[in-house]
Amino acid sequence: MAIRPAHAAAMTDAGGRLGDGVGATDKVHFSPPGGGQAAPLSAIYHLEPGDAVAISALADAGPQRILGLAFVPYLMSPQRLIRHLALGQLLSHVAQFRLQAPRTGLSDVLLDAVEAHMRQIGL
Repeated sequence: MAIRPAHAAAMTDAGGRLGDGVGATDKVHFSPPGGGQAAPLSAIYHLEPGDAVAISALADAGPQRILGLAFVPYLMSPQRLIRHLALGQLLSHVAQFRLQAPRTGLSDVLLDAVEAHMRQIGL
């Protein structure tokens, strides 16, 4: 993962939970720990435009929402469709949330809201 230099100190303060520093460009690069093991996906946040940052549970969360995310007509080979259906099935059991945010880009307010929400739901 790549972190802005201004936030790199926070990664060090995290006690190595986010991995070791492995280099830098215009950002500082970290390699997450885990020995190559995949971590289970615990939540999906669907980004939507809004007037302010707000997070709410999705009443209509399910495979249809996941399947609709990657509909690209010119990439619909049979193999891709099969993989997409399998992915939709696997992800349909993951908690899904609506993340509304202004179109001003990534901000500390947005990141703080997601972090607080993840803590609130026990992630």
